[in-house]
Amino acid sequence: MKKLFLISLCIFTLISANQISAQSSRYRLKVGSLNIPLKLVAPPSTYNGRIEVYLEDVSANINKEFQLLDGDTPMYGSQLIMYFLPTKREQGSNLISHTITLAKGAKIPDDVLKTISEKMSAGDNITIQTVGTEGAVLVNSAAIYIKDPTQPYRPPVYPNYNNDADIFSWQIVGNLKKSLLKADTTVPENKKIVGMYKDKTKYDLMHIPGFHTKNRFIKAGENFWSDNEISKTENFSSLKLKPYYMYPEYAVAQEYAVNMRWGKINASPLSQNTTAELFKESCKNPIEIATPKDFIQLQQFEMIIVPDRGETIRYIVDNIANPKIQEVLSKVTNRTTIYLQNLMVKNEKSELLFMPMVFGFVISEPQP
Repeated sequence: MKKLFLISLCIFTLISANQISAQSSRYRLKVGSLNIPLKLVAPPSTYNGRIEVYLEDVSANINKEFQLLDGDTPMYGSQLIMYFLPTKREQGSNLISHTITLAKGAKIPDDVLKTISEKMSAGDNITIQTVGTEGAVLVNSAAIYIKDPTQPYRPPVYPNYNNDADIFSWQIVGNLKKSLLKADTTVPENKKIVGMYKDKTKYDLMHIPGFHTKNRFIKAGENFWSDNEISKTENFSSLKLKPYYMYPEYAVAQEYAVNMRWGKINASPLSQNTTAELFKESCKNPIEIATPKDFIQLQQFEMIIVPDRGETIRYIVDNIANPKIQEVLSKVTNRTTIYLQNLMVKNEKSELLFMPMVFGFVISEPQP
């Protein structure tokens, strides 16, 4: 019994540590039309966030309403303190700060705004925190970084491969009413973990013959590109799918050897910088995934288009040749990254599998 308790405690500890790492959340800070998604960094209630925008975007929004949102619902009553310290400071200049009480229409006063506006330039940061707050949300840091348009373009996020060679025969899915254990229950090594999750009042168990995964612990609904960082979603897929975590997985030990080809462009997991002209030629072709040994065929994916300026939009796609998708892709401009996440594939047996890998295509002029 003592041994069983220790195993349970170890698994709980591992799950907790896995979930603490910069969790996406439903909270966000909004300044005019600028959205700063907040991520949990220190349980139970400390959040951070950061966005990078250009000077004109900050100038157009810093004079507008400040809101702390739970989904789309404003949270009033807290106090925010805003700090601004220019990168290029005049000698003797001090930190500019102002405290805002969150209420409908809360803004920076005109005199403070005038001082900030006169000093703002590329490389500056505006940092916002909650102060004196007792409640569910403590914003430790929400930063607005002013980008320099003369600097070379870089993707906002770099997807990584899981190059650990270990492959497991069970997986625990959290963030559900009852934790879900996915496992091949016939594997002798899974006997202990299956026994621990046999109480149907507390857990769900899904038997998947031959189940394999690279990740022992995941959270339902958690994505590489989180939902609260997406302005709009358009669904162009005819497939009626269950949640992604309900499917068997495609797991390969050597993820670094997996390559996505889109016409003349390769991503593994990120492509080289590709001009808009070459991308528009390549995007008319099917998307193929090359693996070390298996044949798999892409069935559906989420395409996240992240321009250097403007909204981030998600498209759910089952056919890249769809005229509506091709119209969207024909308008992609330089300084844009396109991420493909939540890939659903079929193998040689025509089994539908979830492929937990992310690829990115960088549309920008190659660096000299």
